[in-house]
Amino acid sequence: MNQILEQLYKNLNHEKESLNECAIAVAELSNGQNHEGHIEKLIAYNLQKGRVSILEDVISEIDKLNTKTLKVV
Repeated sequence: MNQILEQLYKNLNHEKESLNECAIAVAELSNGQNHEGHIEKLIAYNLQKGRVSILEDVISEIDKLNTKTLKVV
């Protein structure tokens, strides 16, 4: 279980780095005249934000499972 969590945290860190890059790209285009490019960057940012949220949710659920005591039937 710990190996799974370790890999998920690595993936989460990678996805957060990508999210940061998307945020920077959005900010760079926010004052420009290229509205189409800005919209594309906003879409990419929101997709990446969703990936980060999903990974955070999965990690949270695994943490919950990891702390519960298992009942023997």
